[in-house]
Amino acid sequence: MGALILQGSPTNSMETLVEADNSSVSRDTELSALKSSVSYDFTCCRQFAGHKNYITSGVFSPRGTTVLTGSRDKTARLWETKTGQQLHILEEHLGDITSAKFSTDGASVVSGACDNIACLCDVKTGQRLHILAGHTDDVTSVAFSPDETTVLTGSADHTARLFDVNTGKQLHILEGHTKAVTSVAYSPDGTAVLTGAYDKTARIWEVKTGQQLGILEEQHPIYCVAYSPDGTTVITGSKDCTARGWDVKTQQLVQEFKGHTQGITSVAYSPDGTTVLTGSLDKTARLWDVKTGTQLHILKEHSYTVTSVAYSPDGNSILTCSGETARLWTVAKESSVLGFTQPINLDDDSQKECSIQ
Repeated sequence: MGALILQGSPTNSMETLVEADNSSVSRDTELSALKSSVSYDFTCCRQFAGHKNYITSGVFSPRGTTVLTGSRDKTARLWETKTGQQLHILEEHLGDITSAKFSTDGASVVSGACDNIACLCDVKTGQRLHILAGHTDDVTSVAFSPDETTVLTGSADHTARLFDVNTGKQLHILEGHTKAVTSVAYSPDGTAVLTGAYDKTARIWEVKTGQQLGILEEQHPIYCVAYSPDGTTVITGSKDCTARGWDVKTQQLVQEFKGHTQGITSVAYSPDGTTVLTGSLDKTARLWDVKTGTQLHILKEHSYTVTSVAYSPDGNSILTCSGETARLWTVAKESSVLGFTQPINLDDDSQKECSIQ
């Protein structure tokens, strides 16, 4: 199901082995030259249902034990990953929720909505900690800094803003975009942030000063952005159905991921940085090889726009959001050489019904 088979003839490869010198060095050389392939299979093992309108955002907690979703029904909800049981309903907003994220320690969450504010809430109690105010239009995207000291928000008012987590006070206004900011993300070390916007640019900013460090220019509006786990590259997803990888240092395009038939709504790197997951208006989620840009798998099971995608912390599961439900999928991986396949054990949990227990 959805297997990727690289070019190469098993028959020709076998003939090459037979004709090769019988020495161990020659055999090793020929074996290393064989074409191999990796296939992926996704199994839906759980659904999170309860929202009364479209889910716009979905993420795992840092330990993977909880899922957070935000919705147009003006609520954010916390779910137990293992059972799918709803733990809390957070009703802090007067407008549709557009984005929701966990803090690094998983103790708090931040949500942004079409009421121009972001809210910080305690995960254990569900109680509000702070209202982050200052935007003059819808808050479209939110993110926690890795050290949990600041929150980044993006807005339709063309700005992104940095807030102090402890006080709720605004620290910086990031100004430069000329249209709505659609997506925001922190670098892994927390020293920089990335913003994407309808003005066809993604911009990199310094957290300490709020100064713009770089700009990535495209030909179409950018809907979503993400940093790689090592912070050396970023990915953008845009209206033109393409996701793009960029080198942070040089700000040059290094990869394109093409295959979607409508705009890309969400992007996420795997924890090891080797694959990228995308969601789209075309109702599919797709898995890609970061190095080659090759499409590895297509999830076609959704009936509506895939609004959000996320990896579990161990990389063995993914979350996709579409319509009023979020789905949890386990990821099975197989390698193939000379036409023979064998499973690759991601870890012990990969053999369970659901990798997060």
